[in-house]
Amino acid sequence: MKNKMPVKFTMVFLILASLLFINNERALGQNQPLNKETIIYFFWQDGCPYCAKTKEFLPKLESKYPNIKIKAFEISSNNDNLKAMQTMEAAYGATSRGVPEFFIGDKYYQGFESEETDGLAIEQMVKNCLAKSCPDPSDKTIDYVNRLNRQSKFAGPYLAGLIILIALIIVIGVTSAILKNKGQREQ
Repeated sequence: MKNKMPVKFTMVFLILASLLFINNERALGQNQPLNKETIIYFFWQDGCPYCAKTKEFLPKLESKYPNIKIKAFEISSNNDNLKAMQTMEAAYGATSRGVPEFFIGDKYYQGFESEETDGLAIEQMVKNCLAKSCPDPSDKTIDYVNRLNRQSKFAGPYLAGLIILIALIIVIGVTSAILKNKGQREQ
């Protein structure tokens, strides 16, 4: 009876270790904290007439809703801003048809004709986020980049965990075989 105790202990340890790795996957990006302010990522380009209309509208929106923060990025003169926009588009599954582009919470919006149409749609997105506290759009982008990194690196820490798990299984198998052999000799 005493010989089975190490095997049981090892099995319990193995189960707990595997649960730790499963929960670690969930912790990486799926439970992002919500923000009390609504952050709008606004991508625009010099010479764009729709962007000019948007730039007139956004200060009005900011004065009406003091809990919003607008992060504006001009893309024609700054390649880093263009890359940031393209990364956000990929994270949101959006296809660019031009600027202006908006990322609000977990929503994407493209274009701006007038305050009466697109302005109202954007304002409604802001209201929804203020009512339910949306995540910062950059969180979705960070999650997207992290997923790409995990895919391209074969989940570095998870590979190490998998190796440890395989080693534990081998140790359990060898221990069981030794204990079984030892039990058969004693009989």
